[in-house]
Amino acid sequence: MSFLELLHNRIDLTHIPFTDRGTRLMLFRKENELFIRLAERWEKVQSRTGHYRMRPPILKEFAFLDDDGQPLAFDVESYPHLTKLHTAQGTFDFVFTDAETLLLRMPPGKHTFQFSAHADRGQIGRRGGDLHGVRNIAYTTNAKLTSNEMSLLPEDWYKVKGSVEVERGNVFMLNITPRLGFNRSIPDAESEIKLAYDRWEKWFTATPPVLPQYREQYDYAWWIMRAGLLSQRFYFTREALAPSKIHYVGVWQWDQFFHALAFRHVDARLAEDQAGQLLHSGDRPTALRRLQEARRVQQRLGDRLGSIATLHAIGVVRLEAGDSQHHGRQRRRWRRWRQDRADCDAERLDNSALR
Repeated sequence: MSFLELLHNRIDLTHIPFTDRGTRLMLFRKENELFIRLAERWEKVQSRTGHYRMRPPILKEFAFLDDDGQPLAFDVESYPHLTKLHTAQGTFDFVFTDAETLLLRMPPGKHTFQFSAHADRGQIGRRGGDLHGVRNIAYTTNAKLTSNEMSLLPEDWYKVKGSVEVERGNVFMLNITPRLGFNRSIPDAESEIKLAYDRWEKWFTATPPVLPQYREQYDYAWWIMRAGLLSQRFYFTREALAPSKIHYVGVWQWDQFFHALAFRHVDARLAEDQAGQLLHSGDRPTALRRLQEARRVQQRLGDRLGSIATLHAIGVVRLEAGDSQHHGRQRRRWRRWRQDRADCDAERLDNSALR
């Protein structure tokens, strides 16, 4: 069985959101409505917005309406690359085009949509509208907009309601970003779905084989390993896997060592990045302390497992992939760090860390 069959409907949108590699957007459902949460901490405004585990969604109550103005009932059909909503008015397909953009392919016909978004200000336009706040939101469509309304609600919420006349191939696009500029370029939905499928197929093709009785849960674990990756934004210096986009947005040494052990089977550079995120963020003395902590792990766990953790911590995974020049660069890098800031013998650090 393929990964599509094994992971068919594993993403239920209730407990497991639709998300993708690099993105901080998570698509959930609540009855017949959808909402989007962000895997972001917002430490500077936490007193106003709440802790990220409890913070309201950035966008909520997204729905297409029936003739009575009520949210259309839908059934979810999901795959790693695509989520389908089956309704009485046809099938709506969601796919990620990039880390900040969700594309929705709509069935032909007349549809009315609505959603609420958290923002300080907003305005409508010819092809949709935009809202600005802690995060900026743009909605854009290439369907004919027959109505487009935006109204202010209490506590910095805006309600958007519009109607569209959809022809084959028309889409609705949501771009949620910290940037001032928006992605409003409408792509071809079929091509984007194919590209998303190809990315996931390449990922699962690279995973090592496993016994058939473990395959279903095994593929789900590898889905988590890719879908949980966060892009290089804010305090991340490289792509890194968070333990959970819902419950634990961040990285830590113990997790990253073992993430690296798994990633080395599919992507040596990605494995290196897990440890590199820890070593190359913050100031240099902090990175040096992290390396020394890794050495203490080696002493506690013994030579075999501890050495593996230390090797990953200093980023020499690529040496196994034949990158001998990288090993030399790492030696020179640590020597320079010692000359700039470190308080221990440079030659001893260089030899003990990289032998």
